Amino acid sequence: MDDIRKWLENYWYHYKVETLIGIGVIIFLIVGIKGCFFDKKPDLLVTYIGQSGVDYGELEKYRQEISDVVGDINNDGKSYVEISPNVFSTDLSSPRDTAEIQAAATKMIVGASRLFLIEKNLLKFYTDRGLFTPLDGIVSQDVEGAVYEDGKMVLVPLAGSENVKKLGLVPDNLYAGIRVITVYEENNKEVLHQNQGAISLLQYLLDGVK
Repeated sequence: MDDIRKWLENYWYHYKVETLIGIGVIIFLIVGIKGCFFDKKPDLLVTYIGQSGVDYGELEKYRQEISDVVGDINNDGKSYVEISPNVFSTDLSSPRDTAEIQAAATKMIVGASRLFLIEKNLLKFYTDRGLFTPLDGIVSQDVEGAVYEDGKMVLVPLAGSENVKKLGLVPDNLYAGIRVITVYEENNKEVLHQNQGAISLLQYLLDGVK
């Protein structure tokens, strides 16, 4: 036993740096391999902003149906839509609520989400900022209760949509809008494909309105 301990102490003394580097490389490879084979990169990221929360059990039941609406945008052989929630308390007065308001606004400006689903009482924080693309040509006609900016429809109500329920969300008082494409994104093919996926999903959600 003493011989083994001495050998280990001698090994550690002479090869400590190399051993630590080797362990770091192994961890890096494990994490990288896990990311390649197990982590899913969403074809479309949808941000939910509200107080009702997301029923992930319901979402999982219909995720493939919803994902197939969007398609395999990133060409990884499968279609996958993810919901990114910003959930608020009932009175919107806590420090956490303030942080969530800012976090959601950041997603609209620099985040990866293209489609935003926002509850009515939170619209005031995000409208009249030029954050959403006009829905002319996307939504076939004027929708009662829609939100307009500069005379153009930018957010549409989803109340009564059975398809919204498949996202694990409550459709009552929920509005949908598509993030505007900036001048820096106009030639980004991935962004353009995601934008088309957002349009397809929005139309699918509107089709579910009874």
